[in-house]
Amino acid sequence: LAMAKKDIRYYLNGIHFNNIGGKLRIEATDGSQLFVVNTALGNDAPDVKFIVPEVAFKQLPKDPSVEITFNSTTNKVSVGIVTVGAIDGKFPDVDRIIPKNSASNELAQFDWDRVALGQKVLRTLDGKSSFMYDLQFDGGVNVGRMFSRCGNAAFYVMPMRR
Repeated sequence: LAMAKKDIRYYLNGIHFNNIGGKLRIEATDGSQLFVVNTALGNDAPDVKFIVPEVAFKQLPKDPSVEITFNSTTNKVSVGIVTVGAIDGKFPDVDRIIPKNSASNELAQFDWDRVALGQKVLRTLDGKSSFMYDLQFDGGVNVGRMFSRCGNAAFYVMPMRR
């Protein structure tokens, strides 16, 4: 998906789980695209942030329902039957790149292969052949945003550098 592969920015080589106040946000980015899923866990879930390395997901069978647990004492993450050390690093604040409004006069150019990947991912998650596609611009930072109609998953595509 959007997770980096063998990036020197080691904290991007995994999926970030961020639970605050019972609201879980799952994020993955390689710096050019961003995948975000928001879901509710309930107020009794502890506030935690951890990054699960790619290797934990590669070893899993293709089962859509997998339990993920994090032990903050040992910094270990269990993904199904696989237990690995969480990536020790600070994941970028993705809220800084997600558009807040739609006002810009700048021309943005996008890598359409990344846009096509986003469409494929959202179709798989949504289970429908159609979805909403939206381009939004935030001041001087252009970000293309794709999101599914169900509203809990979004795939963001950053513009190409000129």
